[in-house]
Amino acid sequence: MSGPRADTDIPQGFRASSSKKKRRLIEISLIVLAPFLLLVGGSLFSNYRSNQRLRDVIAAIEKDDPHWRLADLEEHRNIPDEAENSAPRVLAVATRISGNWPVKGSPIEDPDGNRLKLVNAAIERVAPYRLSDEMAEALKTELNGFGPALADARRLKDFPQGGTKIVWDDVPFLTLIPQVQETRKVSRLLQADALSRAQEGDLVAAFESIRANLNVARSLGDEPLLISMLVRIAVDGITLSSVERTLSLGEAPAAPLEELQRLLTQEEAEPLLYTGLRGERAAYHDMIEKLRNGTVPRSTLGTLGMPNMPMYLAPGWMFRTSQTLGLEALNEGVKAAKGPPERLLETYQAIDQRAAKTPRWRAPFYFLFVPATNAASLAHVRSRTHLRCTIVMLAAERYRLDHGDWPKTLDALVPDYLESVPRDPFGSGPLRMLRRDDGLTIYSVSDDGNDDGARDLDVKNWRKPGNDLGTRLWDLKSRRQEMPVNRSAAVEPGAEPGTPLETPNEEH
Repeated sequence: MSGPRADTDIPQGFRASSSKKKRRLIEISLIVLAPFLLLVGGSLFSNYRSNQRLRDVIAAIEKDDPHWRLADLEEHRNIPDEAENSAPRVLAVATRISGNWPVKGSPIEDPDGNRLKLVNAAIERVAPYRLSDEMAEALKTELNGFGPALADARRLKDFPQGGTKIVWDDVPFLTLIPQVQETRKVSRLLQADALSRAQEGDLVAAFESIRANLNVARSLGDEPLLISMLVRIAVDGITLSSVERTLSLGEAPAAPLEELQRLLTQEEAEPLLYTGLRGERAAYHDMIEKLRNGTVPRSTLGTLGMPNMPMYLAPGWMFRTSQTLGLEALNEGVKAAKGPPERLLETYQAIDQRAAKTPRWRAPFYFLFVPATNAASLAHVRSRTHLRCTIVMLAAERYRLDHGDWPKTLDALVPDYLESVPRDPFGSGPLRMLRRDDGLTIYSVSDDGNDDGARDLDVKNWRKPGNDLGTRLWDLKSRRQEMPVNRSAAVEPGAEPGTPLETPNEEH
């Protein structure tokens, strides 16, 4: 009988061939699987690194700012008691003003719209020209039509603090904040009121309206939203323009000037950008967390302007990368906003430059939700600059009242009228002063960093090359002028320094 064949019975050549085939099969399998294994391993490692980077940035935020999340921000806000809170009072006035006033929506009959045209022309008239009799009458008639609403708006001068509790939506960026835009309506009303009172020669009353307008801005308090702080900045700007316009129409006593200077100094110190960016950071984190864990459906992104279908297909790492990059940028912005405005712009420009180098497909939510920090920082620095110029302007006017002439230098205002000469947030030194034939200019070199001699102080186009940013005061004899028939003879923003009026007028 023959039994099983022993291995020794298998030819040597056959065994070697079989072993070689196995090795080749293994090698081929490894070659085929290697890319897949590398892909899986790389993905796992990348996922680990990405998660670790997100954990690190959150840990850094919590170390510097333990109360940084939305619920904590709202809990730690400083909202005054109802008896002292300007916010509900501003809202009550706003409900009685048309949203388009003074363009449309007169409180009294104006069938052909001519009165509102005159009112708008009056508001747009440049300093130091007084209103025509027709403009002044139209403005006064229009304001009288607001009756109790205007009286309530004026009383806001006694309410310097405000705030509204925010009820956050499950989707933070869909939270309703109607009180924010309502402040603009009340601000426009008080701007017109200050102009009318100054036109009538009652500058003390005009400064009361200006103080009320400043408190309209302050009624937004410490709302942790960038849009709230940007609207507050905008209303501050309307208030500051009213100060310059009012002083171009006459002479106010020292007391209201000193009081307003004190209040503006407080407003300049408010960390508005810091407050707004903390809220944006918290809302962004909350939103992405909810999208990642499914608390907020991805279909919500369609409401926020992103196409639904691609978002349904977006992988988890895309949300995580967006969250990490967004928190890193916003956290860097928050840190910079805690410092003086002089150091902000370079930081925010670097943030925007890094964002520009990031492919949008890697972090689409970052580009959707994270605000343009450079633009926001620029608005903040411009506002701080305008405030500082106006503070110095009021100090210089007080100096003139006491000494009968303008200060020779800004240093002459220290220490009786200023604690120190404010620095130029756009420059490397203090604010500048220029003596003109008809008055005084306090100015900054603006964001191009060039001293252009204050040739052009056009606030609306302040970033135009050749522009500086600042405020003007007029000699007493040059205030309250009648608009020349030949407008080209008037000294307006953009005129050469020292250009006199063709036909100066006596005070009226």
